[in-house]
Amino acid sequence: MQKNIIGLNGKWIFKKDKFNIGEKSEWYKSELKGAEVEVPAAWQSYSEELYSYSGYAWYYKGFELEKKENQRYFIQFKAVDYQAELYCNGVYLGSHTGGYTPFRFELTDQILSGDNMIHLKVYDPEDNDEIPHGKQGSWYSRVSGIWQDVELTSKPETFISKVDYQADYRQKSIAFKAEMNNLAVLQNPVLKLEIFSPEIKSKKIKEKTFALKDDLKFQFEKIKSWSPESPALYDYQITLKDGEEIIDQYRDYFAFRKIEIRGDKFYLNDQPLYIRGALDQAFWTHSRYKLDNIEQIKAEIKKVKELGFNLLRKHIKIADPDYLEAADRIGLLIWEEPPNYAKWTKEARNLFKDEYTEMVKRDKKHPSIIIWSIYNEEWGLEWNLADDEKKQQWLAEFYDYAKELDPTRPICDNSGWAHVKTDINDIHRYFAVPEDAKSWQDDLDNYVIGEPEKNYVKADYHNGELKVISEFGMWGLPEPSKIKDNYQKMPQWYNNSSKLFDEEFKVPITAEINFEKYQLDKIFSNLDDLALATQRRESEGMKYLIEEIRKREKIGGYVVTELSDIEWETNGFLDFFREEKPNFDYGLSYNQEILINLNLEKRNFYAGEKLKIEPVIINDSLAEVEGELYYQFGDKEEKKLSKISAAGSSRIRLKEVLVELPEVEKPQSKELILKLYLKGKNQNPILDKSEIRVYPDLKNTEAKRNEVELDLRVNNPQFRDNLVKRGYKLRGKDSSRNNSLIISDHFNQEIKAEVKNGARLLFLAEAGSEIEEKNHLNFNNQPAAESWDKAASFNFFAAAEYPELPFKRITDWELDSIYPEYYLKNISDLGSYEVKAGTFKAWLGDFFLSLVEIKIGKGKVLVNTFKIIENYGNKVQADFLFDELVRDLHAGGQHV
Repeated sequence: MQKNIIGLNGKWIFKKDKFNIGEKSEWYKSELKGAEVEVPAAWQSYSEELYSYSGYAWYYKGFELEKKENQRYFIQFKAVDYQAELYCNGVYLGSHTGGYTPFRFELTDQILSGDNMIHLKVYDPEDNDEIPHGKQGSWYSRVSGIWQDVELTSKPETFISKVDYQADYRQKSIAFKAEMNNLAVLQNPVLKLEIFSPEIKSKKIKEKTFALKDDLKFQFEKIKSWSPESPALYDYQITLKDGEEIIDQYRDYFAFRKIEIRGDKFYLNDQPLYIRGALDQAFWTHSRYKLDNIEQIKAEIKKVKELGFNLLRKHIKIADPDYLEAADRIGLLIWEEPPNYAKWTKEARNLFKDEYTEMVKRDKKHPSIIIWSIYNEEWGLEWNLADDEKKQQWLAEFYDYAKELDPTRPICDNSGWAHVKTDINDIHRYFAVPEDAKSWQDDLDNYVIGEPEKNYVKADYHNGELKVISEFGMWGLPEPSKIKDNYQKMPQWYNNSSKLFDEEFKVPITAEINFEKYQLDKIFSNLDDLALATQRRESEGMKYLIEEIRKREKIGGYVVTELSDIEWETNGFLDFFREEKPNFDYGLSYNQEILINLNLEKRNFYAGEKLKIEPVIINDSLAEVEGELYYQFGDKEEKKLSKISAAGSSRIRLKEVLVELPEVEKPQSKELILKLYLKGKNQNPILDKSEIRVYPDLKNTEAKRNEVELDLRVNNPQFRDNLVKRGYKLRGKDSSRNNSLIISDHFNQEIKAEVKNGARLLFLAEAGSEIEEKNHLNFNNQPAAESWDKAASFNFFAAAEYPELPFKRITDWELDSIYPEYYLKNISDLGSYEVKAGTFKAWLGDFFLSLVEIKIGKGKVLVNTFKIIENYGNKVQADFLFDELVRDLHAGGQHV
């Protein structure tokens, strides 16, 4: 007979037990008086008072039941964080430790016909360093209590308790192993197996009755394999019979699929598989750790696939089983990893190993899961793996243990950081683009591909494992008004109520404090306006980061950080509400199966120059792609480039195309679009696009420079020559210096005295802290290098004050190659100043300046750290930025 399940989700009574008196006071013997709450959900979501609470608490559920003879009753909790003790009708039944996997207790002897009581005491310690907890309570809001489903199940006295299977893709066979409870009471037990078609679920394709001693195995002539494109699932039913009498039935599904690594590629079912993944923290706005229903899960997975992703890396959190089943049915790959502990102790390691073991045992049946991780970035290994041989030995032995648990999937030992024994050399690399675009290319070529052994504890541990960039990305802030609207008020994480962070840039309310403090209110109308501008820059940066990975065939895929914003961390493709960010461009191909790319070397030009396009076509589908490729510049008609034929799993680089840029009277931004129209498909073209900035040639702007005389005090002959070539007059040594316009790479007392008397100084302070005389101006060094913090930062520019420059307020490619390495940091010492440009991290923390006007006496100083000296005369963006800064000072702030 089919087992009966009674759902116990819904209304429960909850009561905090701050001083752990509930057990002594025998709360479990009567109806609990407390708050009515919804289960499942983290108890921190119930009220503001509970937001940061951890410790002891009790749940109570009363229910009616008509108890039947010859039936056994079980209660199952799919996950409770962290330690649970169960009472039924006042009787203690047992406890469970671990916050992510299911447990059950038999209630048969305690349950009554009529009214019944369930009490669950839960303990989630405030100090969670030695228990597996992941990012909850450390990076994001805490999660405690019953956060997954609760079910009451009735079963016959003898029943099928567990079924494992092993589907062999290569042999086209399926073998089952069934475990039965209380089998001895049956006289003639047999098992009947039925398998149903993956296409027509009611169509039975295999049926056989087995003696218990027999191998429960079927052989197939043909199989339909599971993949994201075709997620074929075979339903099966196992019936336990005693002779002809049906005792119990067990129904589930299985799939045929094989995942393996060959050289630099994954292979799924013997076909190349390129990973286009996103990191998924799996936190949500209200229930915290779980979506409310299966329809929400399905909608999210469908959205993930629409965005172009074929995999989610479930990040240091064992996945919700409902989510995994939906991934199986809809077709989404999963990379799963357990939650970490923090402190390296024997107890912590044992608890972690138990949690990992339960994860694999519960989830290995899911065809969607193709990779297991053990650790992430040495979280739990205390970040000294390279220096501790005992930890290296532990990790190598854990890898072997993980392979014994499941030899069918690749294992990643320590995601992102130094590897010891692994199947995947995955790497976490965070770069800001376009600020460090060239460094990103160099890092991929020279480190990730060129020296992969450096991502190992010891070079000889490296055995040519497949390379994956499994974390990278950039930030784009959400609109604060939307957060408030969705929560009806600002949530507590917005105000850092749980005191998770000391760094102000991780605390959203910092933005409200610093918005006016650092004069951003003069550049942006409000915080929403600023947030929308950051989203556009995030979109541009993510596009470039992914394109550069995909151009390199020796990298087997990527996992971008991340699918959605999570509370304060806002580097998601989607916002925290799983909605599209308004200013993020979702219409391009860079994250889709078929990518087309303009492959530009630069994006800033003088009129009359030739723009070089070297198109790249990447086809990660298994089918051949045919079509026609066009480009369109600005408002001109599109022009055909060539016909395209790209085999499945291929990359094509086309011959370069030169586009002559038109004459312009003032700087302009124009859109360059690449379009691929697929043959035989009546649909919109596949797109790539880029913003191109075109500046007037020298002749059109020389007259303005002729009007200005510069007092040059920069000891750089090339810079001097370029100024003269472009039409500037340089003041002689014997000329009067009253009210002069000084261009200097230093700021000594002599220059300061001149400024006090009315001179104007453009201080080219791009050498920052290396400048010997800088008049007590202090600088923060931000070199072009891998940096999570820098990838969370933004450069801004007071574009309205320089209307002749085609710059955005949150800048991107318009300042390519001239972004500062140094930023002015001692802002509070400046006295009277006006912010023109700068950088901030995340929620407007770590605020530094790249362009600021300071008033001193009768004169003023414009401090600049953009790289002008080395690029003037070579980079058009440096040329025009310098010219505009000079004009600003020359005109006394009144643009002419």
